[in-house]
This record gives sequence, structure tokens and C-alpha cells, in this order.
Amino acid sequence: FILLAPEAGRAVQGVLVNTSVTLLTIAMAGVGLSMNLKETFAVGKTLLPFASAVWLVQIILMLVFIKLFV
Repeated sequence: FILLAPEAGRAVQGVLVNTSVTLLTIAMAGVGLSMNLKETFAVGKTLLPFASAVWLVQIILMLVFIKLFV
């Protein structure tokens, strides 16, 4: 898409990268907010697999979108 319409391609690229980074930030902030000092380890053990999966998916999507549109 970036080769056919460079201006629109760059706009799409920017939106996809920003969306991916924003979702990653929100996911990680949500994990941080769900923990308090007393339950850090208990909640961390529970949420770590989910948070890791979300983080991994976001990183993969970001890399895929960068490869596709850059």
C-alpha cells in the first residue's frame, strides 16, 4: 500500500504503529494498576501469563505492521 500511495501508506503506517504501542501501554498499565503492595506477588503470579501473552502479541503485531508498511 505504501508503494501505491506513499502519502496514504505513511498515514496508515503511523496509525497502526501508534495503535499497537497504545494498546501495549494500556495493557501494561492495567497490569500495574491491578497490583497493590500487599498482593504484588499473588496477583503477579496470576496475571503474568496473561500479561506476557498480551505483551508478546503486541510486539509481534508491531513488528509485522512495521515490516508490511515500512
